[in-house]
Amino acid sequence: MGKTKSTKYYRKQKRTRQAKGQMDENDVLIHMSEDIKKCWMNVSDISNIQDKWRRVEDSTITTAIRICMKLKGKQCYLTKLEQDDAFKFGLVYDEFSRLLYTIRLAYGEVESEIFSDEELSQRFYEKDIPALLELWGSCSLISADLMVALLIDNWNSTDDHDDLAKSLTVCSTSCVKQVVLSCDLVQHPIPDNIKDSTKSTVFTVIEHLTSACDSLVKIVKCASCMEEDHSAEDAILNMITWSLYGLNYISVNVLKPILVGNSEDVEDDLKKYSKSLESLFPLLRQLLKQHKLEPSDDIDSKQEDDSQNKEENDNKNKQTSKSKDKNKAKEDQSVEKTDEEKVEPSQPSIEDLLKTLEKEYEIFTKEFLGSGKVSICQEDPNGSDVSLFYRPEQYREIADCTVGSCDMKDRNDWIKDLPLTEDQTLVSDIYIVRNGPLKTSSDVEIDFIVLPVANSAERQIQVKVNNGGSWNDMENVQQEVSEAKTHLSFKVSSMDAFIAYIDNPSESHEILPQGSTYTNADNEEIQVKFLPDIVDSPVKAHIKVVQHDSKEVTSYREKCLDSIMGIICLSDAVEIRTDEEVEVKKNMVVTVRMEDNPNTEKDSQLVVIRYNDTQVQVLDKSQCRITKDGTNFKVECKGLWSIAVARVKKIFLNMRDSLKKEFLVMSGKVQMCNLMTYIDDSSRDMSKGGAMFWLDFVEKNMLQEDIEMKLQLGFIEVKNSRSKDLAVKQNQTFDLAIEGQIKLTLSNGNGQNFKMTYLKGADNHVTIPIEVKRDQEKEPFATFKLSEDGSDTPIHVVAIPVRDLSELSSDDIASRPMIKLNENNNARDELKLKEEAAKCVLAHNSLMELSRELSERDVRKLSHQLGVSEDLIDKFKDQMDGDIVRTNFQTLCEWRGKTGRATMVDFLISSLRTCGRSDCANIIGQVRSRQRGLTREDFNR
Repeated sequence: MGKTKSTKYYRKQKRTRQAKGQMDENDVLIHMSEDIKKCWMNVSDISNIQDKWRRVEDSTITTAIRICMKLKGKQCYLTKLEQDDAFKFGLVYDEFSRLLYTIRLAYGEVESEIFSDEELSQRFYEKDIPALLELWGSCSLISADLMVALLIDNWNSTDDHDDLAKSLTVCSTSCVKQVVLSCDLVQHPIPDNIKDSTKSTVFTVIEHLTSACDSLVKIVKCASCMEEDHSAEDAILNMITWSLYGLNYISVNVLKPILVGNSEDVEDDLKKYSKSLESLFPLLRQLLKQHKLEPSDDIDSKQEDDSQNKEENDNKNKQTSKSKDKNKAKEDQSVEKTDEEKVEPSQPSIEDLLKTLEKEYEIFTKEFLGSGKVSICQEDPNGSDVSLFYRPEQYREIADCTVGSCDMKDRNDWIKDLPLTEDQTLVSDIYIVRNGPLKTSSDVEIDFIVLPVANSAERQIQVKVNNGGSWNDMENVQQEVSEAKTHLSFKVSSMDAFIAYIDNPSESHEILPQGSTYTNADNEEIQVKFLPDIVDSPVKAHIKVVQHDSKEVTSYREKCLDSIMGIICLSDAVEIRTDEEVEVKKNMVVTVRMEDNPNTEKDSQLVVIRYNDTQVQVLDKSQCRITKDGTNFKVECKGLWSIAVARVKKIFLNMRDSLKKEFLVMSGKVQMCNLMTYIDDSSRDMSKGGAMFWLDFVEKNMLQEDIEMKLQLGFIEVKNSRSKDLAVKQNQTFDLAIEGQIKLTLSNGNGQNFKMTYLKGADNHVTIPIEVKRDQEKEPFATFKLSEDGSDTPIHVVAIPVRDLSELSSDDIASRPMIKLNENNNARDELKLKEEAAKCVLAHNSLMELSRELSERDVRKLSHQLGVSEDLIDKFKDQMDGDIVRTNFQTLCEWRGKTGRATMVDFLISSLRTCGRSDCANIIGQVRSRQRGLTREDFNR
């Protein structure tokens, strides 16, 4: 199985950075996305939650509404939506969704304080609810308009058009989530003392409900016109589902409560909303029929009962009306008949329409969600292959909970906490709930992918869920197996984390002093015979048969020809362990099974592989007795070892370490991996020497696919950086130290050290964003050192010259051997010569010549690299009466200090190149090699 990160996620990130890097004055949409980003970042940067919400109230919501108006104006003049336009609109709507999320988050942080503080509460009811509803109505309108324009007039089957449809759905959904969380007059009714001041709110509520309903009508009509199996079908059906939920929720939880005592004042407005609702209902039914979904009988029967009751009430009203006018009818019967013909059926009341809306929502969601045509889910924003499925009405409980892989820095701690026995094997990443815990009144569904498991169709993969610190097995886990991957799903209402594992239980067997025989329950031919007097007293042993995955081994051989060369075939293994050390005096005889054909390879030989938790031994026929009987092999050896038999090429009997490693790979006890170092090409900042590095343990058999996938996403492998083949165990932890003239631009909470814990098939990378930070006391490299946990000896080192980060393209960046100055006497002599040359180059007369060559601007740029402040340069300039040469000279002397060293010359050369004065840097390099200082003639050539 490949990595669990979503390639679409990184592809879009790459396209985003490229578009922003190419931004010019005419890119109105790009600029708009940048402005929206600044808006939500300004809110996110506020640490005090009261101040944050005050900013949202005072300006952010208003800004968001204004953005909607700008987008509406921009979309009005849209005649054609090319791929680049679709991408740029997608950027805008992605940032706008993030803005809505920021508003939602700010509200969640301060919600309890709003309703416990009278002043905050009054402002919320009078100002915030109308503004949030206006934002919802405006967002619904622009999202629907662009979705219709996209699908009806401008659809092209490109990734960017697909992404735009999804972005529009996410944006529309985000706004629904906002009003659902914040606008609830049932749970938080308007206090009596401010009801008079909020009377006008009813007009706002109805106005924006009507706007949202009209927008929903547009997208339902659009969905009805779409071709079957359209690539944007999921996006528009999700938009319809959430929009219908929002409409129903605000009608029930805001409109109904606020209409009490105010209905007569808003009759005309209610008629408009009623008319919009009446046009919506038949369209929803038409969409159901189009997708061949018929409402269930129980819902339809309820509706029929309601409609019958309604007709009966209408008839009663007519009869009452006729009885009152009976006398008048007798006077002019002909007029009465004419009047009766003109009587129109009574219009349904708003209460009846809202009841119908609730039923239509129930029908729509039951049919579309039940059939799987619509899936409401929250996916991991970091791209893990895990999804949380739920119904829209569960959102208030779920809020912004997401489920995804735990951070690499926390993985080792989670593994230590797992209650797995020696017979249980982890086959998934460790998934945790973020922004949790997850607690819902009814079950939600979790769907995720696990590692390929040998004979997975025959083995039940189990799921453990952590709830409140306690791990428990889940029941009714659904399992779908394919050649490439295995899907698991389960339902849960409360959870903090979960894992998947397989259980290969051992069988207990008592080894007796008089001898005993273990026979495998599944295959009676596999036995272990313990000879008499093998032990002095009874010993409890745990025995099991472990099968290696022959299909995976065959595939591995094809992809990694140099990894399994010595072992031709391998038996299943019989593993034996005891709870404590046992003194063994006699032999045991183990019978294992292997499909063996000695004619497939000439010059081959049988060997016994015996192993325990700490070592592996390969024994030939002179060291261990092997008896063959068809496909059964009897092995006699001393000691309680785990036993397997293999046929190997004779030439490898002299390379037993290779055979041991091959056995560990074939049995799945280790994975051959390479530590890969990639650089994100689109994240480069040449002015600061900034870049994001991606260090990843990649299984050797997945190496080529991983390189190609990363290349498509703009991640380029650093030349000469790939590690040798590393035999990595499941759950093994490594230390990654970051050294050199660099700094991390994003803290990982542990200084410049990282922990990497390996899990087979999972996402095993860390991202390291860095910038060059000049420090003459450190080597001029960006250095990544990998070592085993607790060891000071690196097993792999990547050293990238910091100068290259400012000068070279990503394709040309390479790891180089670090300078080792004290390896031998020659190195010491070379160091001595460099130190003497440095004194010449950094002498006063030499620095004066360099000062004459540099401009004031050059030195000011250079000072940033050398660590001399602008204020100090200004001070020197005043002291020297504005003389540029003498100011430059003082600046260089300030940096040099009392004496110059060899590393300082390297630092000066590198800094000059970074500042764009490579000509001076080259001259200094030449002069240093001649063991002298700079002269005027050096610059006049």
